[in-house]
Amino acid sequence: MDFFSQEVEENNIRTTVDDREEKLGYRMRDTVTKKIQYTLVLGDNEKAEEKVTYRKYGQEEKVTASLEDFIKYMLDIINNKK
Repeated sequence: MDFFSQEVEENNIRTTVDDREEKLGYRMRDTVTKKIQYTLVLGDNEKAEEKVTYRKYGQEEKVTASLEDFIKYMLDIINNKK
């Protein structure tokens, strides 16, 4: 996750890591019950390819994007927030 942590910190994007010893499905459901807007999965595949897989709250679709594209997407959302 070092590749991710450094980039988000440089761009002032707040994140929280859920590294509990729970199954991924449980942690994903937990984010829905807590109404977390974006849930990211950063596994071995994502780390090797420097990509992120994310899901927006209220949507079933998961999106995989390069880290650079994801950061641009998040900064656009942050900068256009009302």
